[in-house]
Order: sequence, then C-alpha cells, then structure tokens
Amino acid sequence: MDWVKEFYRKQNQLSKECYSSEVEDYHKDKVSIISKYHDSNKRIRILDLGSGGGQHAAAMAMLDNTEVVAVELLEELCSHTKDLKQKHHLNNLTIICEDFYRLQFKQEFDIVTYYDGFGIGDDEDQRKLLKLISSWLKPESGRAFIEVYTSWFALSSSLRPVDIFRDVRRQYSYDFANNRLEDSWWSETKDNKRVTQTLRSYTPPDFRLLLEGTGLKEEFSIPCMAQADEWCYPKGDCWCKAITFMSSLSHL
Repeated sequence: MDWVKEFYRKQNQLSKECYSSEVEDYHKDKVSIISKYHDSNKRIRILDLGSGGGQHAAAMAMLDNTEVVAVELLEELCSHTKDLKQKHHLNNLTIICEDFYRLQFKQEFDIVTYYDGFGIGDDEDQRKLLKLISSWLKPESGRAFIEVYTSWFALSSSLRPVDIFRDVRRQYSYDFANNRLEDSWWSETKDNKRVTQTLRSYTPPDFRLLLEGTGLKEEFSIPCMAQADEWCYPKGDCWCKAITFMSSLSHL
C-alpha cells in the first residue's frame, strides 16, 4: 500500500484538483441512503473513512442531527474539507488527518461509511479494516455502508481507450491474477512519471465471503456508481452497468 499517498496527491494535481470541488448533487445523492436509516429526531455519530476532499462528509453533516468525523490521510485534502466546513458553517464536522488503521475512538459510531476507496491492499488488509469497522460500530444498532468496485467493471476497463484531458493521460487496466482494477495517470508535457492505484474488486458473493470472521454481516447491497459517469443510485437496479456497489453491513 506504499503507493497510496503518492498516487492520490499526483491524481489531484493532474486532474486539476478533482478532490477540491464543491459539494455537488451527486454527493448528496450518494449519502441519501443515510436518511433512510436515520431518525432525524435522534442525533447520530457518523465516521467517514478515506474522506478525500470531504464532499461526502460535508453532505452528511448537512443532514439533520448528525455529528460527522472525517478521516483522511493527505493534509491538502483535509485542508479542503476544512474549507467546506467553514464555508457551509458545519460545526458538527470534525476532520482527522491520519491513517485510519492507526485510530482508536472512545465513543462508538452509529454509522461508518467508506466511499470510493475500498480495496486498497489484499484481502487480509480488507478483513483487518472490516474488523476495525466492527469495533467502531455500536453493537446493536450500528451500520456500515461500504462502496466496493465490481469485478465486471474492473475486467471491462482494460478494453477502454486511454482517456485524454489536455496534456494528461489516464489508462485503466486489469490485473487478472489478483482481480484488481488498475488506474494510471501521467502527464505528456510535465513530469511524465506514471502513478497507479490498484484496488481489489469483488462480486457481491465474493464480498460476502470476505466478511467471514469480521463480526459483520451484509444486510443488502445495491448498485451505486454506473458507467458513463451516471449515478444510478438511488434510481434503480442497474447491476450490469455498475462500476461499484454499496454494501450495508451490521453486526452478527
């Protein structure tokens, strides 16, 4: 997992700061699942892992009666989250700039979320994280929402042409031996060193097998992000086009 910091920092630079956007409607759409399992008359604590530029965390903090803790590794992305907090007057949003594998919390959370990042490392790394999530959740009512990349998108991505954004290039590939999506970025005119992220992808049945021994079970899964940059959640059942799926987890 040594590539993580370098990749996300470089990706943010090459994409003209893709993690530095405002809170958009699609961020609000994705976190709207929280509202379905949250009584707005009751205050809940939410932990957002790998929060990036903080758009999802801010969108959850905009919901009624929420207290959100956003955890992100890169300082520049935490800085943008702080900007969103100040701009939208989100006093219920706390930002922690740290590796979430190293964190301990005195209070348990009602909800833990992980958007667009699960799959870093191997299966044992995923199980380690899932066990941590289990320990962070309230034992009776706690629920986690984990966004997972689909194996069929990872496979089909290797057939895509190189994406061109001015002088920047982006190329997807597929690691057949390990069922991993590979996403490479580089510049044609500046430092042309490639940076690549590699994420373990899953089918829903394989993801359920991953849960064994973690103390968690899957309540349901739904297609989330669809190809052609359309957000199919919560519009309907479009598994065949799903880039990712959202898995809802609770304690055994």
